[in-house]
Amino acid sequence: MIVFQKDMRREVRQLDEDMKKEESMAIQYNCERERINYFWIIAKKELEEKKAELSNKEREKEEIKNRHDIELKQKKQMIKHVRFQNLDKLTDLKIQQEVQLKSEEDRHLSLIHI
Repeated sequence: MIVFQKDMRREVRQLDEDMKKEESMAIQYNCERERINYFWIIAKKELEEKKAELSNKEREKEEIKNRHDIELKQKKQMIKHVRFQNLDKLTDLKIQQEVQLKSEEDRHLSLIHI
């Protein structure tokens, strides 16, 4: 009977140690789970922030592109206007030169016929 009690006490101690190890592992598991959950929440928040930043950058890029397109259109219109003015001035100069040339020819002819 004494041997039986010693065996029982040893088994109780062993079960107690096993129970303490299991509790320790359960606590460690819960801590690890909480840590993973914490990192998951932080990573999710960072992802949302990066998505918002990307969206803002894309919107900013689109606005810059639109401003650039408008500016480019304005510059093209300005160049078209300047070219038209230059063509108009060139035409006026040609007409003046032709009138002057005709006048010089007439004067020259009149000098020759005298």
